[in-house]
Amino acid sequence: MNSVLIIGSSNKVSRALIDLYARQGFNLILTWNKNKLDNESINKIKDRYRVDVKSVKLDLMDFNSHKPLCDSIAEDLIGVITTAGYYPDPVRAMENSEEAIKCISVNYLGLCSMINIISNIFENRKKGFIVGISSVSGERGRQKNYIYGSSKSGFTTYLSGLRNKLHSSGVHVMTVIPGYIRETGENKYLSSTPDYLAKSIFTSQQKRRDVIYVKWYWKYILFIVNIIPEFIFKRTNI
Repeated sequence: MNSVLIIGSSNKVSRALIDLYARQGFNLILTWNKNKLDNESINKIKDRYRVDVKSVKLDLMDFNSHKPLCDSIAEDLIGVITTAGYYPDPVRAMENSEEAIKCISVNYLGLCSMINIISNIFENRKKGFIVGISSVSGERGRQKNYIYGSSKSGFTTYLSGLRNKLHSSGVHVMTVIPGYIRETGENKYLSSTPDYLAKSIFTSQQKRRDVIYVKWYWKYILFIVNIIPEFIFKRTNI
């Protein structure tokens, strides 16, 4: 059976995705850096769905480790989903170069490094899928979080170019713009629960969609934001 790589397995979105893909019979390769999925949870997934689950350490900032890791898991790999990310303290990121570099390295450079290697494998095989979770923050730079926003903007553009490159080889590349993700009841009209987001990702990936706004109205909110003239936008505080 084919395997799906989930980059970042410690968050609630990835946990929901793990359940959805295992239920469909996919073997799973789960990456972790600081928070490893415990053996009890892994064994429960194996027993419940009769699939193989591997847990591998991945440091997105250790670029030299990426190719050996990808080579070691490439044999049955059919898809990759990125849920890993780092949201820095905005003020600290503006004032501290190390914080800014970490934000850009995790959210953009590290993911691009991993996906570049995997996309070459998929392109040669002429099959596979790549799902990247970006952000509404990447649609236009705002004073509150422009370091984070620029990393997500770069990732969105990267996925768009990769989709263009791989289309003729039959490899599917999907960009996910989730809006806000909530764990409780706050902001329920502009946000999604991890389970809702995971189901949207799975369904849309199966349908081979290109770009999804998990809550449809974000597409129109961002359209309005993007057409505001710069001489007006620079005076705002949104």
